[in-house]
Amino acid sequence: MKILHIIPSLMTGGAERLVIDICNELDKRNEVEVKLLVLSDRIDFDEKMIAFDFSVIQSHLNLSLRASNYADLKEFETTVKEFKPDIIHSHLFEAELLSRWKVLPEITYVTHCHDNMSQISVFSVKKSLKKNLTDFYEKKLLFRRYKVCNNNFIAISKNTDNYFTKVIPKALKKNVFLLSNAIDFKRFYFEKRAEPKPDSTITAVCVGSLVNKKNQAFLIPIVSYLKTKGYDCKIDILGDGPNKAYLQKEIESSNLSKDIILHGNVKNVEEFMRNAEFYIHAATYEPFGLVLLEAMAAGLPVVSLDGKGNRDIIEHEKNGFIFQDQNAEQFGNALIKLKENPNEYLRYVKEGHKFSSDYDIENYTNKLISYYHEIIRD
Repeated sequence: MKILHIIPSLMTGGAERLVIDICNELDKRNEVEVKLLVLSDRIDFDEKMIAFDFSVIQSHLNLSLRASNYADLKEFETTVKEFKPDIIHSHLFEAELLSRWKVLPEITYVTHCHDNMSQISVFSVKKSLKKNLTDFYEKKLLFRRYKVCNNNFIAISKNTDNYFTKVIPKALKKNVFLLSNAIDFKRFYFEKRAEPKPDSTITAVCVGSLVNKKNQAFLIPIVSYLKTKGYDCKIDILGDGPNKAYLQKEIESSNLSKDIILHGNVKNVEEFMRNAEFYIHAATYEPFGLVLLEAMAAGLPVVSLDGKGNRDIIEHEKNGFIFQDQNAEQFGNALIKLKENPNEYLRYVKEGHKFSSDYDIENYTNKLISYYHEIIRD
Protein backbone atom coordinates (compact mmCIF):
# COMPACT_ATOMS: atom_id res chain seq x y z
CA MET A 1 0.00 0.00 0.00
CA LYS A 2 1.42 3.38 -1.07
CA ILE A 3 0.49 6.51 0.89
CA LEU A 4 1.26 10.02 -0.35
CA HIS A 5 0.97 12.69 2.34
CA ILE A 6 0.89 16.37 1.35
CA ILE A 7 1.26 19.44 3.57
CA PRO A 8 1.83 23.17 2.85
CA SER A 9 5.01 23.49 4.94
CA LEU A 10 6.87 21.99 7.90
CA MET A 11 6.70 24.98 10.20
CA THR A 12 6.83 24.23 13.93
CA GLY A 13 3.25 23.36 14.79
CA GLY A 14 1.15 20.55 16.18
CA ALA A 15 -0.15 19.43 12.79
CA GLU A 16 3.33 19.36 11.31
CA ARG A 17 4.75 17.42 14.27
CA LEU A 18 2.00 14.86 13.91
CA VAL A 19 2.60 14.44 10.17
CA ILE A 20 6.32 13.82 10.77
CA ASP A 21 5.54 11.28 13.49
CA ILE A 22 2.96 9.52 11.30
CA CYS A 23 5.28 9.29 8.31
CA ASN A 24 8.22 8.12 10.43
CA GLU A 25 6.09 5.37 11.92
CA LEU A 26 4.53 4.36 8.59
CA ASP A 27 8.02 4.14 7.11
CA LYS A 28 8.86 1.38 9.62
CA ARG A 29 6.02 -0.83 8.38
CA ASN A 30 6.81 -3.41 5.72
CA GLU A 31 3.34 -3.29 4.20
CA VAL A 32 3.43 0.48 3.63
CA GLU A 33 5.43 2.79 1.37
CA VAL A 34 5.13 6.43 2.38
CA LYS A 35 6.18 9.70 0.79
CA LEU A 36 5.59 13.28 1.93
CA LEU A 37 5.20 16.27 -0.39
CA VAL A 38 5.82 19.74 1.07
CA LEU A 39 4.56 22.78 -0.86
CA SER A 40 7.09 25.19 0.63
CA ASP A 41 10.78 25.00 1.48
CA ARG A 42 9.99 26.40 4.95
CA ILE A 43 11.16 23.53 7.17
CA ASP A 44 11.64 24.50 10.81
CA PHE A 45 12.23 20.95 12.05
CA ASP A 46 15.62 19.34 12.40
CA GLU A 47 15.84 17.14 9.30
CA LYS A 48 17.36 14.42 11.49
CA MET A 49 13.80 13.90 12.74
CA ILE A 50 12.67 13.05 9.20
CA ALA A 51 13.67 9.48 8.40
CA PHE A 52 11.23 8.96 5.52
CA ASP A 53 11.16 10.01 1.86
CA PHE A 54 10.02 13.60 1.35
CA SER A 55 10.22 16.20 -1.40
CA VAL A 56 9.64 19.94 -1.63
CA ILE A 57 7.66 20.83 -4.76
CA GLN A 58 6.68 24.16 -6.26
CA SER A 59 3.13 23.32 -7.40
CA HIS A 60 0.51 25.90 -6.52
CA LEU A 61 -2.93 27.30 -7.37
CA ASN A 62 -3.90 30.89 -8.12
CA LEU A 63 -7.65 31.28 -7.72
CA SER A 64 -9.57 34.36 -8.74
CA LEU A 65 -13.17 35.51 -8.43
CA ARG A 66 -12.82 37.79 -11.45
CA ALA A 67 -10.35 36.09 -13.74
CA SER A 68 -9.46 32.55 -14.74
CA ASN A 69 -7.98 30.17 -12.20
CA TYR A 70 -4.38 29.10 -12.78
CA ALA A 71 -2.95 25.77 -11.66
CA ASP A 72 0.74 24.90 -11.81
CA LEU A 73 0.58 21.20 -10.95
CA LYS A 74 3.46 19.87 -13.02
CA GLU A 75 5.65 18.68 -10.12
CA PHE A 76 2.70 17.33 -8.17
CA GLU A 77 1.34 15.39 -11.14
CA THR A 78 4.80 14.05 -11.96
CA THR A 79 5.20 12.76 -8.40
CA VAL A 80 1.76 11.13 -8.43
CA LYS A 81 2.49 9.49 -11.79
CA GLU A 82 5.84 8.12 -10.61
CA PHE A 83 4.88 7.13 -7.05
CA LYS A 84 1.44 5.70 -7.98
CA PRO A 85 -0.18 6.16 -4.55
CA ASP A 86 -3.17 4.18 -3.40
CA ILE A 87 -4.08 7.00 -1.01
CA ILE A 88 -3.48 10.75 -1.03
CA HIS A 89 -3.67 12.01 2.55
CA SER A 90 -3.71 15.82 2.78
CA HIS A 91 -3.05 18.09 5.75
CA LEU A 92 -4.19 21.72 6.22
CA PHE A 93 -6.34 23.73 3.85
CA GLU A 94 -3.71 24.83 1.32
CA ALA A 95 -3.15 21.18 0.40
CA GLU A 96 -6.82 20.36 -0.11
CA LEU A 97 -7.73 21.91 -3.44
CA LEU A 98 -4.31 21.43 -4.97
CA SER A 99 -4.29 17.69 -4.31
CA ARG A 100 -7.82 17.30 -5.72
CA TRP A 101 -7.73 19.79 -8.59
CA LYS A 102 -7.70 16.80 -10.92
CA VAL A 103 -9.36 13.88 -9.16
CA LEU A 104 -8.00 10.49 -10.21
CA PRO A 105 -10.52 7.62 -9.94
CA GLU A 106 -7.95 5.01 -8.89
CA ILE A 107 -6.89 7.00 -5.81
CA THR A 108 -8.58 7.19 -2.39
CA TYR A 109 -8.51 10.70 -0.87
CA VAL A 110 -8.26 11.52 2.84
CA THR A 111 -8.52 14.93 4.50
CA HIS A 112 -6.91 15.25 7.94
CA CYS A 113 -9.06 17.68 9.93
CA HIS A 114 -6.43 19.30 12.13
CA ASP A 115 -8.82 22.12 13.02
CA ASN A 116 -12.25 23.48 12.18
CA MET A 117 -11.30 24.89 8.77
CA SER A 118 -12.77 28.40 8.76
CA GLN A 119 -12.59 28.40 4.96
CA ILE A 120 -15.48 25.92 4.75
CA SER A 121 -17.68 27.55 7.37
CA VAL A 122 -20.89 29.45 6.62
CA PHE A 123 -20.85 33.24 6.21
CA SER A 124 -19.43 34.83 9.35
CA VAL A 125 -19.53 38.37 10.73
CA LYS A 126 -16.02 37.73 12.05
CA LYS A 127 -14.72 37.76 8.47
CA SER A 128 -14.72 40.61 5.95
CA LEU A 129 -17.10 40.51 2.99
CA LYS A 130 -14.17 39.82 0.67
CA LYS A 131 -12.96 36.96 2.85
CA ASN A 132 -16.48 35.51 3.05
CA LEU A 133 -16.83 35.62 -0.74
CA THR A 134 -13.37 34.14 -1.31
CA ASP A 135 -14.00 31.34 1.16
CA PHE A 136 -17.40 30.61 -0.37
CA TYR A 137 -15.88 30.37 -3.84
CA GLU A 138 -13.05 28.08 -2.72
CA LYS A 139 -15.46 25.96 -0.69
CA LYS A 140 -17.70 25.52 -3.74
CA LEU A 141 -14.74 24.35 -5.82
CA LEU A 142 -13.51 22.05 -3.06
CA PHE A 143 -16.87 20.49 -2.18
CA ARG A 144 -17.46 19.70 -5.85
CA ARG A 145 -14.22 17.72 -5.87
CA TYR A 146 -14.94 16.13 -2.50
CA LYS A 147 -18.12 14.69 -3.99
CA VAL A 148 -16.36 13.42 -7.12
CA CYS A 149 -13.73 11.51 -5.12
CA ASN A 150 -16.11 10.48 -2.30
CA ASN A 151 -13.66 12.14 0.06
CA ASN A 152 -12.79 10.71 3.47
CA PHE A 153 -12.17 12.78 6.60
CA ILE A 154 -10.16 12.09 9.77
CA ALA A 155 -11.37 14.23 12.69
CA ILE A 156 -8.89 14.70 15.54
CA SER A 157 -11.40 15.39 18.33
CA LYS A 158 -15.10 15.27 19.09
CA ASN A 159 -15.24 19.00 18.42
CA THR A 160 -13.78 18.71 14.91
CA ASP A 161 -15.93 15.62 14.29
CA ASN A 162 -19.08 17.62 15.09
CA TYR A 163 -17.91 20.55 12.98
CA PHE A 164 -17.12 18.61 9.82
CA THR A 165 -20.22 16.45 10.10
CA LYS A 166 -22.20 19.69 10.19
CA VAL A 167 -20.58 21.60 7.31
CA ILE A 168 -19.60 19.04 4.63
CA PRO A 169 -22.06 17.84 1.95
CA LYS A 170 -24.73 15.48 3.27
CA ALA A 171 -23.58 12.57 1.09
CA LEU A 172 -20.14 12.65 2.74
CA LYS A 173 -21.15 12.84 6.40
CA LYS A 174 -20.79 9.06 6.74
CA ASN A 175 -17.14 9.41 5.68
CA VAL A 176 -16.00 11.25 8.83
CA PHE A 177 -13.81 9.07 11.06
CA LEU A 178 -12.72 10.11 14.55
CA LEU A 179 -9.08 9.29 15.29
CA SER A 180 -7.60 11.30 18.15
CA ASN A 181 -4.09 12.67 17.69
CA ALA A 182 -0.99 10.93 19.01
CA ILE A 183 2.54 11.70 20.18
CA ASP A 184 5.97 10.14 20.13
CA PHE A 185 5.56 9.08 23.74
CA LYS A 186 9.12 7.81 24.11
CA ARG A 187 10.53 11.20 23.09
CA PHE A 188 8.67 13.12 25.81
CA TYR A 189 8.36 10.53 28.56
CA PHE A 190 10.17 11.58 31.74
CA GLU A 191 9.96 8.82 34.32
CA LYS A 192 12.05 10.58 36.97
CA ARG A 193 9.64 13.42 37.61
CA ALA A 194 10.11 14.47 41.22
CA GLU A 195 7.89 16.49 43.50
CA PRO A 196 8.18 20.28 43.12
CA LYS A 197 11.06 22.00 44.84
CA PRO A 198 10.23 23.32 48.33
CA ASP A 199 10.88 26.92 47.36
CA SER A 200 8.87 29.99 46.35
CA THR A 201 9.53 29.74 42.60
CA ILE A 202 6.98 28.30 40.18
CA THR A 203 8.46 27.12 36.90
CA ALA A 204 6.24 26.40 33.91
CA VAL A 205 6.32 26.08 30.15
CA CYS A 206 3.83 27.09 27.46
CA VAL A 207 4.12 25.98 23.82
CA GLY A 208 2.34 27.43 20.79
CA SER A 209 2.48 29.85 17.90
CA LEU A 210 2.28 33.48 18.99
CA VAL A 211 -1.13 34.16 17.47
CA ASN A 212 -4.35 35.51 18.96
CA LYS A 213 -6.07 32.18 19.62
CA LYS A 214 -3.09 30.88 21.62
CA ASN A 215 -3.68 33.77 24.02
CA GLN A 216 -0.24 33.84 25.70
CA ALA A 217 -0.96 37.34 26.99
CA PHE A 218 -3.19 35.72 29.62
CA LEU A 219 -0.03 34.42 31.32
CA ILE A 220 0.77 37.99 32.39
CA PRO A 221 -2.12 38.40 34.89
CA ILE A 222 -1.52 34.82 36.12
CA VAL A 223 2.12 35.63 36.95
CA SER A 224 1.11 38.98 38.46
CA TYR A 225 -1.34 37.21 40.74
CA LEU A 226 1.24 34.61 41.80
CA LYS A 227 3.65 37.38 42.73
CA THR A 228 1.03 38.90 45.04
CA LYS A 229 0.98 35.52 46.79
CA GLY A 230 4.73 35.63 47.36
CA TYR A 231 5.83 33.46 44.43
CA ASP A 232 8.50 34.18 41.89
CA CYS A 233 7.94 32.69 38.44
CA LYS A 234 9.88 31.43 35.48
CA ILE A 235 7.54 30.87 32.55
CA ASP A 236 9.17 29.73 29.30
CA ILE A 237 7.05 30.50 26.22
CA LEU A 238 8.12 28.42 23.22
CA GLY A 239 6.97 29.46 19.77
CA ASP A 240 7.03 32.33 17.31
CA GLY A 241 4.52 34.37 15.40
CA PRO A 242 3.06 37.81 14.64
CA ASN A 243 2.25 38.62 18.28
CA LYS A 244 5.85 38.36 19.48
CA ALA A 245 6.59 42.11 19.58
CA TYR A 246 3.25 42.86 21.24
CA LEU A 247 3.79 40.18 23.89
CA GLN A 248 7.32 41.35 24.64
CA LYS A 249 6.06 44.91 25.08
CA GLU A 250 3.27 43.79 27.43
CA ILE A 251 5.68 41.67 29.47
CA GLU A 252 8.13 44.55 29.83
CA SER A 253 5.42 47.08 30.71
CA SER A 254 4.25 44.71 33.46
CA ASN A 255 7.83 44.46 34.83
CA LEU A 256 7.84 40.70 34.24
CA SER A 257 10.85 40.37 31.92
CA LYS A 258 12.60 38.09 34.40
CA ASP A 259 9.47 36.01 34.97
CA ILE A 260 8.16 35.40 31.43
CA ILE A 261 10.67 34.62 28.69
CA LEU A 262 9.94 34.36 24.95
CA HIS A 263 12.33 31.80 23.44
CA GLY A 264 10.95 31.64 19.88
CA ASN A 265 10.86 28.32 18.07
CA VAL A 266 13.06 25.67 19.67
CA LYS A 267 14.00 22.14 18.63
CA ASN A 268 14.30 20.74 22.16
CA VAL A 269 10.80 21.24 23.58
CA GLU A 270 11.12 18.08 25.66
CA GLU A 271 14.15 19.49 27.50
CA PHE A 272 12.22 22.60 28.53
CA MET A 273 9.42 20.36 29.78
CA ARG A 274 11.79 18.23 31.84
CA ASN A 275 13.17 21.34 33.53
CA ALA A 276 9.76 22.78 34.42
CA GLU A 277 7.23 21.89 37.14
CA PHE A 278 4.00 22.74 35.32
CA TYR A 279 2.48 23.20 31.88
CA ILE A 280 0.15 26.20 31.36
CA HIS A 281 -2.08 26.41 28.29
CA ALA A 282 -4.00 29.62 27.65
CA ALA A 283 -5.47 28.97 24.17
CA THR A 284 -9.06 30.15 23.67
CA TYR A 285 -9.49 27.61 20.86
CA GLU A 286 -7.71 24.28 20.64
CA PRO A 287 -8.75 21.70 18.00
CA PHE A 288 -7.23 18.92 20.13
CA GLY A 289 -4.12 19.83 22.10
CA LEU A 290 -1.23 17.60 21.09
CA VAL A 291 1.16 19.55 23.31
CA LEU A 292 -0.98 18.72 26.35
CA LEU A 293 -0.31 15.02 25.81
CA GLU A 294 3.40 15.76 25.39
CA ALA A 295 3.37 17.68 28.67
CA MET A 296 1.60 14.81 30.44
CA ALA A 297 4.14 12.35 29.04
CA ALA A 298 6.87 14.60 30.46
CA GLY A 299 5.17 14.36 33.86
CA LEU A 300 3.92 17.95 33.96
CA PRO A 301 0.58 18.68 35.61
CA VAL A 302 -1.46 20.66 33.07
CA VAL A 303 -3.45 23.80 33.85
CA SER A 304 -5.45 24.83 30.80
CA LEU A 305 -8.21 27.06 29.51
CA ASP A 306 -11.14 25.25 27.88
CA GLY A 307 -10.41 25.36 24.14
CA LYS A 308 -13.20 22.87 23.23
CA GLY A 309 -11.03 20.23 21.54
CA ASN A 310 -8.90 19.74 24.65
CA ARG A 311 -11.98 18.51 26.52
CA ASP A 312 -11.09 15.13 25.01
CA ILE A 313 -7.82 15.19 26.96
CA ILE A 314 -8.28 16.91 30.30
CA GLU A 315 -10.63 15.67 32.99
CA HIS A 316 -10.80 18.49 35.51
CA GLU A 317 -9.06 17.75 38.81
CA LYS A 318 -8.30 14.18 37.73
CA ASN A 319 -5.47 14.35 35.18
CA GLY A 320 -5.24 18.15 35.00
CA PHE A 321 -7.17 21.39 35.38
CA ILE A 322 -9.41 22.86 32.67
CA PHE A 323 -11.10 26.18 33.37
CA GLN A 324 -14.00 27.75 31.51
CA ASP A 325 -13.08 31.37 32.23
CA GLN A 326 -9.93 33.44 31.93
CA ASN A 327 -9.61 33.84 35.65
CA ALA A 328 -6.02 34.45 36.72
CA GLU A 329 -6.77 33.62 40.35
CA GLN A 330 -8.18 30.18 39.44
CA PHE A 331 -5.10 29.36 37.37
CA GLY A 332 -2.76 30.70 40.04
CA ASN A 333 -4.49 28.88 42.88
CA ALA A 334 -4.32 25.58 40.98
CA LEU A 335 -0.55 26.01 40.59
CA ILE A 336 -0.13 26.98 44.25
CA LYS A 337 -2.23 24.01 45.40
CA LEU A 338 0.05 21.53 43.65
CA LYS A 339 3.24 23.41 44.53
CA GLU A 340 2.37 23.21 48.22
CA ASN A 341 1.07 19.62 48.15
CA PRO A 342 3.77 17.26 46.81
CA ASN A 343 1.62 14.12 47.11
CA GLU A 344 -1.18 15.72 45.13
CA TYR A 345 1.35 16.94 42.56
CA LEU A 346 2.72 13.42 42.11
CA ARG A 347 -0.81 12.06 41.70
CA TYR A 348 -1.29 14.33 38.68
CA VAL A 349 2.09 13.23 37.34
CA LYS A 350 0.99 9.59 37.57
CA GLU A 351 -2.41 10.25 35.97
CA GLY A 352 -0.78 12.22 33.16
CA HIS A 353 1.72 9.45 32.42
CA LYS A 354 -1.03 6.85 32.37
CA PHE A 355 -3.39 8.88 30.17
CA SER A 356 -0.82 10.03 27.60
CA SER A 357 0.66 6.56 27.16
CA ASP A 358 -2.56 5.50 25.44
CA TYR A 359 -1.88 8.07 22.70
CA ASP A 360 1.46 6.74 21.53
CA ILE A 361 2.13 7.09 17.79
CA GLU A 362 2.75 3.34 17.37
CA ASN A 363 -0.78 2.43 18.49
CA TYR A 364 -2.17 5.34 16.48
CA THR A 365 -0.46 4.13 13.31
CA ASN A 366 -1.90 0.65 13.75
CA LYS A 367 -5.38 2.20 13.78
CA LEU A 368 -4.52 4.42 10.81
CA ILE A 369 -3.35 1.49 8.67
CA SER A 370 -6.51 -0.45 9.51
CA TYR A 371 -8.51 2.60 8.46
CA TYR A 372 -6.60 2.84 5.18
CA HIS A 373 -7.44 -0.79 4.42
CA GLU A 374 -11.13 -0.14 5.09
CA ILE A 375 -11.45 2.82 2.73
CA ILE A 376 -9.00 1.94 -0.03
CA ARG A 377 -10.50 1.56 -3.48
CA ASP A 378 -10.65 -1.89 -5.08
